Amino acid sequence: MRALRLFPLVFVLLLVTGYMAVPVNARPAAPTYTVADVGSLVGSADGQFDKLTLLSPSALNESGAMVVNAIANDNTFWCVPFSSTKGKIKRLGKEKAFSFAFDMNAGGDIVGYSTSLDDTQFQSPKPLIWKNGKQAELETPGGAGLAYAINDDGVVAGEEGPTTAGQAVRWDDGKMTELGTLGGAHSFASDVNNKGVIVGGSNVADRDGYFPFIVQDGKMTELKSPEGFSAGATKINDKGLITGYYFNASNTDRALRWNDAGEPVELPSLAESVTTRSTDSNNAGQVVGWSGIAVGDNMSHGVLWDGDDVFDLNDLIPSDAGLTITSGQSINDNGQIAASGLDADSNQHALLLTPKSASTPRTTGIALRLPGGALKLRS
Repeated sequence: MRALRLFPLVFVLLLVTGYMAVPVNARPAAPTYTVADVGSLVGSADGQFDKLTLLSPSALNESGAMVVNAIANDNTFWCVPFSSTKGKIKRLGKEKAFSFAFDMNAGGDIVGYSTSLDDTQFQSPKPLIWKNGKQAELETPGGAGLAYAINDDGVVAGEEGPTTAGQAVRWDDGKMTELGTLGGAHSFASDVNNKGVIVGGSNVADRDGYFPFIVQDGKMTELKSPEGFSAGATKINDKGLITGYYFNASNTDRALRWNDAGEPVELPSLAESVTTRSTDSNNAGQVVGWSGIAVGDNMSHGVLWDGDDVFDLNDLIPSDAGLTITSGQSINDNGQIAASGLDADSNQHALLLTPKSASTPRTTGIALRLPGGALKLRS
């Protein structure tokens, strides 16, 4: 997905009471979703994957195919990614390596990285691409790097070198181009849209932390950060909507989007003073991610941001699902969401949320406006 970069292996989650009721005028209702468990590698072959039960989805394409990372549940350094397409699971990566898949395009090409099981500091990761299920290494000068994103034309964005020491790059037909930095020693390219525009983060020479950038026509330009705080741009859709995060004065992660004027706008949360992260957006402008639910509570809920509203995904799935959605990880243009969720025994699942029907106007009820600006309907 990295101080400022998101390795999506662990989710930190945070309910503050205290809200006021306000009348609700007619406004679009949030969609409701069906929930499908995409399965896992457990039970395949001779049981060698039985401890890979921490499932973290990372990408979802327009066909509803999903990429999932199966992580060891015993704190050992081991991860094996797989794809799930119409209920069919296909393993990616090698059994005896730590491999991680970040993104998938419309054609089903997948990118990520792999490293040895003893490289716990990510000094020698290899950037990878899987095409038609076959794994190939992307070339880098030193043989190390990570591939974070791929667009429908096959352009890949990532970074060369070991983590924290290389710079942002793009690959076109396997040929790597360095994108530079904002003046510091390290940068990374987080995403590339179908117009070839790239976003990411870089450190700079005269400030601590990382700062967001956009690369258009080969030129890297710094994006504004709230009050100059350390920040990162993680996603850009085909219409140019950029989303990301920053660390506020309390050093709390807060989800961001950049408006048409290039100004950073903080996305609302489910409670006041909690951590939020945005992870993906679609071309309708819907954004998914997660929000803490209470200060001091090590729990998050997956959320959907639609316009100026934030919705708890747990309020949008059947009440008898028996799951707690902890993160929305990816959203496609059909409105489907790849999500992480916990069952009653705290087992972590990879889930596909599919909208039941088009939204209809909501005209009655009381909205509870939470301190973070969230709206929650109580009828």
